[in-house]
Amino acid sequence: MYYELMIKNSSSQKGSAHVIIVIILVLALLGALGFIFWQNFLNKDTDDSSTPAATSTGTDKTVTQDEKTKQEYLLVSEWGVKIPESPSSNKIEYTMDSDMTSATFVSSEQKAVGGECGTDAFARYRMVRVRSGQEPSSYMPEGQVNNAEANGNVVTLDGTRYYIISDFSGGDCSGALSEGASMTLAESNANSNLRKSLLALVAS
Repeated sequence: MYYELMIKNSSSQKGSAHVIIVIILVLALLGALGFIFWQNFLNKDTDDSSTPAATSTGTDKTVTQDEKTKQEYLLVSEWGVKIPESPSSNKIEYTMDSDMTSATFVSSEQKAVGGECGTDAFARYRMVRVRSGQEPSSYMPEGQVNNAEANGNVVTLDGTRYYIISDFSGGDCSGALSEGASMTLAESNANSNLRKSLLALVAS
């Protein structure tokens, strides 16, 4: 009787141990499958969604933007200054006088107006350089000096003054207006842009 009871208890313990082992194996299998699923699917989706941020082209955009806004200048080598060409497609040309004290300026925007615009005959702006200690009246009439100063058409760099003298006396240069008319709106805008560039000259 005692022997039979011992056999039954032993069989019961073996059965319980088998059940526990099976449960542990099932849990381990489920855990392994869950880890594989997470690694191959869920984690991959997370990596994919973060990829664009990791490969952001913000730096490239900055470089491109810098290239687009890169300022170009006209170098006036005789004076050691440069004039910004704005926009960069608006090219500026100059003709220096033999005494190196004054130069006339025209732009491609003026030439695009047509007719004689942008030619030497209709050079709307002249710049006169007056070195430190010299009187501007030695280089131009008193009225031009006063007019330039009154209209803010003087740039000073290291004591040297650059007077921007305008001349619109020739009237319309495009030939599009009736005789005696002043100028077209297109030329007026081109003249204004050239004046802004001349006022922005800097040392080279």
